[in-house]
Amino acid sequence: MMIFVLGADGGSEERITIRSIAELLPSFRIITVSPGQSHIMNDTTPFTLDQVCMTIRAGSRLYPGIEQRIEESIFQLEQVPYPWIHLVPAQEVMSFQSRFRPGEAGPVLWNLRIMEGLGIDFPVTAALPSDSLLEWFLMHQMSKSLPGMSLETSNWAPSPYKFLNWQRREKEWGKLAPIACPAPGSIEVPVEGIDPVVTIVLAVFNEPEYLQWVVQSVRIQTSASWELIMIDDGSTDDTPYFMEKLASEDTARIHILKHDSNQGKAAALNTALRLAHAPWLLELDADDWLEPNCIEEISKILSSLDPDTSLLYGNHAEWKQESVGKLSFRGVSRNPASLDTKSLLITGAPLAPRIFRTEALRKLGGWKTNDPAGGRLYEDMLMIVRMLRHGSSFYLNRCLYNRRIRVNSITRTHQEQYLKWSAWIIETYQL
Repeated sequence: MMIFVLGADGGSEERITIRSIAELLPSFRIITVSPGQSHIMNDTTPFTLDQVCMTIRAGSRLYPGIEQRIEESIFQLEQVPYPWIHLVPAQEVMSFQSRFRPGEAGPVLWNLRIMEGLGIDFPVTAALPSDSLLEWFLMHQMSKSLPGMSLETSNWAPSPYKFLNWQRREKEWGKLAPIACPAPGSIEVPVEGIDPVVTIVLAVFNEPEYLQWVVQSVRIQTSASWELIMIDDGSTDDTPYFMEKLASEDTARIHILKHDSNQGKAAALNTALRLAHAPWLLELDADDWLEPNCIEEISKILSSLDPDTSLLYGNHAEWKQESVGKLSFRGVSRNPASLDTKSLLITGAPLAPRIFRTEALRKLGGWKTNDPAGGRLYEDMLMIVRMLRHGSSFYLNRCLYNRRIRVNSITRTHQEQYLKWSAWIIETYQL
């Protein structure tokens, strides 16, 4: 049987885990999986005759008796059958793990035949904001069809050392866990015949690696008053395939539109605007994601807004992309309670989330595509400027959105162009 050692970095913790596997489970085939390399599991498992494989985190310690415990678990996996069995530590060890190694899963035995039957793979690293979510996310996905089982055992323990920056890791886990594995009953079930309050628009061009997580953040909303329109802006990779797969899981609320060729973000948003059914529209970037209560918090205040309020905005959490499969939480960015468009332009500060009144968008003719950037850059800033010339804004002092900061993002690599563009808009609109 194959055992994948996750989080392998060649260090002493990895060596301890490998040594204990070799001593206590000598028949197991050990495969190390470094951070960012989870695709190795999908490349390997289709060629095994085994019905079960196992994952374990580097740093874990195995103790005598683990072989019998695993044999018993394999029997249950095959006979019940269970899709997975998660080995959790004894209670006194668990309290240390949850405090100082937050989010770290124990060894998991996976029923490969059930995974194959459900059409579920191990999530590739880029699909999740953190490598540590892999086991939790997969257990939750499989549990939608069949329940798994957690089994307490004293035959293994996590590393006895604290995570570096464990306090920050605790905050990160607290923000990511409700999306990866939402609590039972936390997701509101949609009622047939009730129109959505918010249309969420997701324009995508060649970014398949982020789709699973961003759509997951929509589907686990605590309010069901949403519809999602995904528009493929002429992608030339696997984006259309992943869109179709994700939309098939909720055909009533997730809709797909396609451009034959890449036309730019503004054109994509305009295409989606024509199909939007809800009175409010939320822009969601493909590499970002929503807080679980985003739609619920927005819905609470909509009835109290003035009729001329055309823009609703709030605060967002910022995450820095350190490497593939590794994001670090950098805190909450709070927007001003009132907007000054010229100051907003000069600083170039992102406004997220941004929710527009759908009727106001249509009255303005949607997003412009004939500005100096051709609607391919800064379309969000231009719409904010135009919207505030005809209506007011409302600040919702809540953190409802998560923004991923990438070194190679389009916005960050066009700073000089932005200065010229912002000068144009200040002159054109006499700001």
